[in-house]
Amino acid sequence: MNQRTSGHLRSSYRLFQDGREEVRDDERCVREKDVRTPEFVENIRKFLDEDRRVSIQTISTQFGVGVATVHRILHEDLNMRKICAKFVSRVLRDEQKERHVGDSREMVELTTSNPSALGSLVTCDESWIYCYDPETKRQSSQWKHFDSPRPKKARQSKSTGKLMVIPFFDSKGIIYIH
Repeated sequence: MNQRTSGHLRSSYRLFQDGREEVRDDERCVREKDVRTPEFVENIRKFLDEDRRVSIQTISTQFGVGVATVHRILHEDLNMRKICAKFVSRVLRDEQKERHVGDSREMVELTTSNPSALGSLVTCDESWIYCYDPETKRQSSQWKHFDSPRPKKARQSKSTGKLMVIPFFDSKGIIYIH
């Protein structure tokens, strides 16, 4: 017999000691009606439109319903899920994107005409490394529809401390870091 069963028997025993003669269970609280009405769902959708980063617990407290109800509304009625922003090192301008496409096409032409050229390439990249306190994944997550694209987040805030790193590498790996 487990602890829960033995505790139930002890409480039943006490009830009979106190003069109870009924063996049927007492009336229990009736479960509240389902609040997932179209109007209620619309109110939650409007609330989410104001702040996509709000937690299920906050919505539950705000509207006075259970966490499970809010969860069902978000996932089943609004078809939403909470996802984190995809980190991209920087957001490129259209001109930069076009230059990258042009450079890539040149590389394809070079390697197509001379396959051994790829093995003799040495390239480099330069990046500023900033000292900052990044936002955590949980802080950046927000409610989106299943078919919505993942939000992108670029590093916007610069800090006082920064360092430039220039790695040089070939097809075998890093050659030099300055």
